[in-house]
Amino acid sequence: MFVYHACPAEMLGATLYPLADLKMLYPKLYAHERLKYDDHPARKRIPWARVAKLECSRQGVLNFAPVHPHLIYRAWADLGVTLPSKFWFRIPVERFAELPAVIFVPSGAVGDDIPDADVSWFDSETYHELTLPPATLEWYRELHTEGKRGAWFSRVPHVLVKGPVSVAGLRPFDWSVP
Repeated sequence: MFVYHACPAEMLGATLYPLADLKMLYPKLYAHERLKYDDHPARKRIPWARVAKLECSRQGVLNFAPVHPHLIYRAWADLGVTLPSKFWFRIPVERFAELPAVIFVPSGAVGDDIPDADVSWFDSETYHELTLPPATLEWYRELHTEGKRGAWFSRVPHVLVKGPVSVAGLRPFDWSVP
């Protein structure tokens, strides 16, 4: 089983780090990665939102998708939108088996603290990849109607992992390829 993470444009080495670690290890890279949360007022709060069970802020976790990125690319293509090339890591869940991790199913507003009710402990024995929820596909249709793009993982569960994860030996793939 796998989770997915976009390849950072400015990645150094073969390890994905939570923002809090980047801030200490690579301050310039931290500043660059933090910018992605400045695109909407609610998203600015995301790094400081508390994550139940993991006892840290979202800066202390890595966000992984349980949805193959090609499904996102294909959903937009079905609406007549060709998204630009984007590369992703396909990460075996064994890579973070020893780290604390939760499945986060969003129910609150973007940027809110994540309560216990929205997370459950990650279990590699029962984990399976997901398809895009109908609510996400509807969200894409609404955005497309308004002439907008983005919010690829709106209403999609996330796997949040507390700690760095190695991507050594993994070859990134373009989401346009199934």
